[in-house]
Amino acid sequence: MAAPEIIYFTATFPYGYGEMWKLDELETLHKQFPDITIIPNSYGGNKNAVPLDAGLKVGTPLESEHRLSKSTMLQYLFFSKYSLFFWKEAITNKVFLSKKKLLSWYNATFYAVFLLTHPAIKKMLTDKEAAANRVLLFFWGKGSCEFIPFIPSQLFRKVIIKMHRYDLFEYLYDDYIPYRKTLLQKATTILPSHQEGLHYLQKKYPAYRDKIMVNRVGTKPSGKTVQGSTGDQLVIYSCSTLTKVKRVELMLEAAARIPFPFVWNHIGDGSLETELIQLRNRLGLDDKFNFLGFIKPAVLKKHYLENPVDLFVNTSASEGIPVSILEMLSLGVPVMATDVGSVREAVDESVGHLLPMDLTPELLASELEKMYRQIKKDGMNFKGNCVQKFNAIGNSDQANAELVKIILQ
Repeated sequence: MAAPEIIYFTATFPYGYGEMWKLDELETLHKQFPDITIIPNSYGGNKNAVPLDAGLKVGTPLESEHRLSKSTMLQYLFFSKYSLFFWKEAITNKVFLSKKKLLSWYNATFYAVFLLTHPAIKKMLTDKEAAANRVLLFFWGKGSCEFIPFIPSQLFRKVIIKMHRYDLFEYLYDDYIPYRKTLLQKATTILPSHQEGLHYLQKKYPAYRDKIMVNRVGTKPSGKTVQGSTGDQLVIYSCSTLTKVKRVELMLEAAARIPFPFVWNHIGDGSLETELIQLRNRLGLDDKFNFLGFIKPAVLKKHYLENPVDLFVNTSASEGIPVSILEMLSLGVPVMATDVGSVREAVDESVGHLLPMDLTPELLASELEKMYRQIKKDGMNFKGNCVQKFNAIGNSDQANAELVKIILQ
């Protein structure tokens, strides 16, 4: 059978800023499958696409070329071939008893209609001859995949949906993501990026457990480890958007309590940048805590390799398995991170330290002091353990090879 055409759905890639790690996956896929079209949902605030391999095609972001009118929405709700399905979903899940569930149902239904009426999606659904050799590959489990519950099961060669966290766990949404059961039914394969997601989905949807398997998100092995600092100073790095969930203010308040010599560099920007810089200055950390801004992924690993790095810190209140942590492990850098989501699959005492979710600045400062002593004493042991852990769970070469096999099966 001829190699399938891959339709690769993303949130914003190759635009936006948050999905640049997809480059590794696409590089592997493109070697095996020459016909790949990337279809992002939106530009994500950036219309300058990252450079791609020659031959990769990029469709116009879905949300930039289609609008859904209220009259069309109402027509689909009450008079379309999908109407019964819409209302059955609402009644079965008793969405009218919860304002949050009702809003979730309405938003999901609205977006499904948006997709089903979108010219690009309609063309895919009507060209049945081409569909028979197409693999639809979605990353994420919310967004552009939301038309899948409404299409015939065997229309496409395969429908593969990769999930991470916000798009996977229903308890984040009052235990309800609309049309989720039918999404799993219609998809060929569901790929959570961690064991936690695998166990959750298989327990909640045992009828579909055989089509659910782990395919991790990772990064390429560097083949090199970073050099630590010399002398008494500890060089700490953190990398995240400057948003509420990342709790960067905790890092700043802890840094003000650190009793040993250090310099802390934070990579990333976001809506709280001005506020956090002001907090840094009030705490008297302007010469110790540096905000380096956004650094492109293609440059970031080079930056790490050219500068001393002793420790990576993540204080986020919610995570899957952050690529930023996996990248640090690949470079032999120990990690301290909050025990949220699936972080414990990447971080343990052999490679760093897990922090409690209810972290305080005082506790973080205390744990940093303990880690300071460990690193200065056993830094080389950490390096070997970190690289070993990375190869076990974060090596994108392995994950991408597994994805190729899944597509070809």
